[in-house]
Amino acid sequence: VGSLFEMFAPEERPTEVVVPKVGEFNKDELLMMEKEVLGIYVSGHPIDEYRALWEKNITNMTSDFELDEEGGETKVKDRDRVVVGGIVSDIKVKMTKNGQSMAFVTLEDLVGTVEVIVFPKVYTAERGKLTVDNKVFVTGTVDCRGDENGKLLCDKVIPFDSIPKDVWIKFSDKQAYLNAEKKLYSMIATSDGNDRVIIYCEAEKVKKFLPMSMTIKGDELTINSLKTEFGSENVKVVEKTIEK
Repeated sequence: VGSLFEMFAPEERPTEVVVPKVGEFNKDELLMMEKEVLGIYVSGHPIDEYRALWEKNITNMTSDFELDEEGGETKVKDRDRVVVGGIVSDIKVKMTKNGQSMAFVTLEDLVGTVEVIVFPKVYTAERGKLTVDNKVFVTGTVDCRGDENGKLLCDKVIPFDSIPKDVWIKFSDKQAYLNAEKKLYSMIATSDGNDRVIIYCEAEKVKKFLPMSMTIKGDELTINSLKTEFGSENVKVVEKTIEK
């Protein structure tokens, strides 16, 4: 029995299809594809990596803006000053009667979404930070009216990645650090960010702050590389808080 392709005349046979080799998607790319295709995140959430930072800085979650089914009230109260954080999932820009731009932003965290209203003056100052898929904290005032979910009137936007972290790397003693210094510096050179690296030598109980010219981006990839090289137990990330 001949093959399927022998059924075609030579000029009719399908050409060979070459599938290009592509690299694996990183976690954020995979999550964005899941949301685009399925409408939900399946393998995690975009702010999972930032959970410690998120928990340290928020005063409320988006669920606090939702009406309670029994009491008909929200956990947040009108005119409360709050900080929420999450990923910008949608933006609608509108023109006011005066011809100025303002925005209605949907901010999504691990438990839900909240509508953030950005009036013209604030939108002019903060618009560069308000793009879809950006991970940000929003500070502002609660707007609760009657039987609707609460909204947040924005006065400031702080991207997650703009908040510097301290990355501590522990060595058994000063000599161990000196032996690893060249390797450490080469790893630092490949990471560009604003997170400070602090060296701690355990035997001498001394710490060394690397200069600001040697800051890194303390993301999951960089931290995992440092842990692989120097030991998971010797690398610690200390999150800082935003100025509320």
